[in-house]
Amino acid sequence: MFQFDRLLSSGSCRRFQTQPGPAGNGLVTTAAGGGKELVLLTEHHRHAALRGYPDTPRVAVGAVVFCANRVLLVRRGRPPADGQWAIPGGAVELGETLAQAAEREIREETGIRIEAQAPIYVFDMVERDPSGRVRFHYVIVDLAARFIGGELRAGDDAAEARWVSADEMQDLEVSPPTRQLLARQYAFG
Repeated sequence: MFQFDRLLSSGSCRRFQTQPGPAGNGLVTTAAGGGKELVLLTEHHRHAALRGYPDTPRVAVGAVVFCANRVLLVRRGRPPADGQWAIPGGAVELGETLAQAAEREIREETGIRIEAQAPIYVFDMVERDPSGRVRFHYVIVDLAARFIGGELRAGDDAAEARWVSADEMQDLEVSPPTRQLLARQYAFG
């Protein structure tokens, strides 16, 4: 269950509280002071809506891919790390191995096909809201990966995707974990 505020067309602000609907279908949204409404969502949107304010940490992956002395980076289009450049990746789905998740996420976010290899870096990403509540908590496992092919394009959670040289990286707002990983493991950037 999580809460959010919505600015209504009348100009007033209303607090809503949501929880999973019957049999996991949609979300039950309750307005402060009363009525309930069942909002049916696609599976993708239901997971996205429930991702914030988790009960437990989520496992996520990233893949470090190089081609012609450039690293594959995406500019995040959604929280957490909205607007920052980072190693592409995302949440591991139930039943996926780390390698399968990395290969799927890189294809979805960038259009690039990779062969995921061994884990090379693990870190926590915890973001709190102004009241101190945990808004996001991911345990991220970055894997080395080999470029196979594909046409580069931004997709899914990525606002932009590109191959970045070490010199170009200096002018970008790159997430601290990405900078640390590339510097420590590859002497890059």
